[in-house]
Amino acid sequence: MHRRRVADLAGRVARALSVEPLVEIALTLAARTHIDRPVEKPEEHGLAGGKDRLTSLVVNMAEAILNPRRAGTHGKLDKHLQLSSRIFEACDEFDEAVEFAAYGRTSMRVAIDEFFSEAEHRLGSRIAGALRLITSPNVRPALSSQLPVLPAAAMKLMRTSSESTSVLELESIASSDPVLAGRLLAASNSAFFGLASEIRNLRHAIQRLGVPLSRKILMDAAFGPLFASKTLADLWKHSRLVAATAHELAGACGYDQEVAYVAGLLHDIGRLVMARCPAEMHADEADRIVSGFPLTYAETLVYGRDHATAGGELLREWRLPAEIVDAVAGHHSPESAETVLAAILCLAEDEAATDALSSESLSPGMRRSVAIEITGVSDFAGRRIDRRSAIFALTG
Repeated sequence: MHRRRVADLAGRVARALSVEPLVEIALTLAARTHIDRPVEKPEEHGLAGGKDRLTSLVVNMAEAILNPRRAGTHGKLDKHLQLSSRIFEACDEFDEAVEFAAYGRTSMRVAIDEFFSEAEHRLGSRIAGALRLITSPNVRPALSSQLPVLPAAAMKLMRTSSESTSVLELESIASSDPVLAGRLLAASNSAFFGLASEIRNLRHAIQRLGVPLSRKILMDAAFGPLFASKTLADLWKHSRLVAATAHELAGACGYDQEVAYVAGLLHDIGRLVMARCPAEMHADEADRIVSGFPLTYAETLVYGRDHATAGGELLREWRLPAEIVDAVAGHHSPESAETVLAAILCLAEDEAATDALSSESLSPGMRRSVAIEITGVSDFAGRRIDRRSAIFALTG
């Protein structure tokens, strides 16, 4: 993945500098080969007809970029070889600085800023300027009145707790919104509970389900409309699965399961911030992901921050509890957040991940290890969460 990312960065820098297309081709080829091995068989790299002049030229350039000390004399191409080599090395250095930021417990944004603080001196103003241009967003999405407000029902529910909330209090909240009432009644009459008698009364529904489970159902129903669009439907399904997983994992490490469940529901709320950005930014994000950038890396380059950071800012604006705000902001960087809840969310997302969501962060293995250490659930790697429980029935 590192070489694919370098290829993308190098190509973008080449375009930003308006260098010859041949140089961009060589940069891309160079990034797709092994840096310590010269290109001996061009046909292996998709260059049919390795003996023709153009192919030989590109292969020679790629080898010179990868191995500048072994580069021979190429006449008029020397200046292009030197520029290509410098572009490749700059992009390689940039990507490594971002990738290894996690090991220094530094955020990607800080790592990028630190890289550019001395890049001009090291790389030269021309290359440093182009690299900064293609890795810094033109428009940084900001929290504004256009962003969603905390739903009224959710606000009421956040002021309650499973320990102190009464059946009557939950009944009052549920009866204030037909969607909440309908969801509660539907759950109480679901086949999961195996009861034949139909419940038509909210109070009876809460009594059948119990206050803790009823509160989760109402929380799910209150936040769900924020993800009502077709583009966000899969994200909400994923969030509910992470919430259920976080609930079970919290129980395994002695953390408050109710708080973990809410944090799980909201862990990707920052994606709502990104969803309201211009279409061209979404296209740029998609292009970078195809080129091997994990989601949080692509978001940082396109929007100036990732969805975890944006989510924390939104929840802080909503004045949600600090432990949830900090955990959501740090669920992709448990090594920096160093909170149990952030580590729970990290592991819950890892456990609930599908192929499409399995590589949102750089260095996922290291971060999983840190999260396991923080939670103290040392056997989590071999532990499978039981998805037959009532909490997982809510995700259906």
